[in-house]
Amino acid sequence: MTIKIVSAHSDEVWVESTLSIKVVAASLCVAAGGVVAPELVRQAGLALDPLGSGLLSLGAGGVVGLFLAQRVAIRFRQLQRDVSRVSGVDLGAADQRAQGAPRFGLRDEIDHLVENLEAASARLLALMGEINRQTTSVASESEAMFDAVQPLRTGTRGIVDTVAELEKDIRQQHALIEDAKQQIHDMSSAMDRNADRAREAFGFAAEANQTAGTGVEVAQLAVEKMRHVFEGVEQTGAKVFALESKTRHVHQITEMITDVAHRTNLLSLNASIEAARAGEAGRGFSVVADEIRKLSESAGRSADQITSLIHEIQSDTHAVADEMRQSSRDIGEGREDINTLVNSLEAIGRAVGEAATRAEEIFHGADGRLKHAESMVNSMSEIASGVGSTGTEIHQIAQAAQSDLVCAENLAERAEALGRLAEGLAEAVGDLRGHAGQVVVAARTPRTGAV
Repeated sequence: MTIKIVSAHSDEVWVESTLSIKVVAASLCVAAGGVVAPELVRQAGLALDPLGSGLLSLGAGGVVGLFLAQRVAIRFRQLQRDVSRVSGVDLGAADQRAQGAPRFGLRDEIDHLVENLEAASARLLALMGEINRQTTSVASESEAMFDAVQPLRTGTRGIVDTVAELEKDIRQQHALIEDAKQQIHDMSSAMDRNADRAREAFGFAAEANQTAGTGVEVAQLAVEKMRHVFEGVEQTGAKVFALESKTRHVHQITEMITDVAHRTNLLSLNASIEAARAGEAGRGFSVVADEIRKLSESAGRSADQITSLIHEIQSDTHAVADEMRQSSRDIGEGREDINTLVNSLEAIGRAVGEAATRAEEIFHGADGRLKHAESMVNSMSEIASGVGSTGTEIHQIAQAAQSDLVCAENLAERAEALGRLAEGLAEAVGDLRGHAGQVVVAARTPRTGAV
């Protein structure tokens, strides 16, 4: 460690040291006193026994220790007075510094602590004065702020009430718009279903119209074919009637052949009789007559078969002719029915075409109404969205107004609290300054006379 000699003024000299150096120096002085004092006594011609030497050493060390302790005690008492001034316990006591202290000495940590504490006391007193002035200003400002916040709080509360009522109305309007939107959406759904059904009906009507047109064409072709059939049946009937007439004529011819065969048979019998009468001369003629008889019999049998067959043909022809007559009557009636059917099919085709046209008109009308309903739904959605956004903004404004009201109330409360705090601080500072007025703060000078 080094010891530095410092001179602040021309008449003051001191040495910077530390408390540990002082303690070591005191210990060395006590030890030196204990060793040197007995030796000095012996040199003076005084005889001391070991007990006397020990007591003398203790006395010398005690004197040195008392001197050092007295110097330290002076500093500690001064430190105690400074602390008392700061704490306010004994602020009215006068500053009692050590008088007659030497103008030189050893300075240690206690000296520095005393000087720093005195400087802090001076700054603290100045700070208390400034605090008192600022406290008065803060009290005035807090009162003015409280008075200014009162109208703001009243106005903000009115805004909060108005915005809350407006938010309630917006919510009711939004609920009504949502209800109307739902109803329009239901109407749009119903129109959509009706449009789908109209579309299906239009498709069915168009298909029915096409089918009816095809049916009319097929019916017309069928009528044409039926006309050809009727004509063919009429021609067949005419041929059947002609065949019946020819069959009667064949029957007449067959009757004539049968009659001729009977007569030929009679003639062959007569010829046979005459040939038998003629004897040998008529034997050849008898053979011819016999052949003629056989031919006449064969012709008679064939004629009978033809007659029988012609009777069957006549019977069948009569039946066919009757059927053809009935068919002709039925065909006549069928022509009228077919004409009626064709007229009905044409009327059905026209009706189906008209129904298809009406269905198309209904479909296009329903489609237009559906688009209009969808536009209304979109418009209501936009309105609902706008009202919702407005409600959200109103709600945000309400929250902001509520926050402003809370802030205004908090500000008023804090202004009141700040006023109360300023009053308390002013009272505390005033009380403290009442004691501080009696304090005499020493100028900051280096402490001297320290050991």
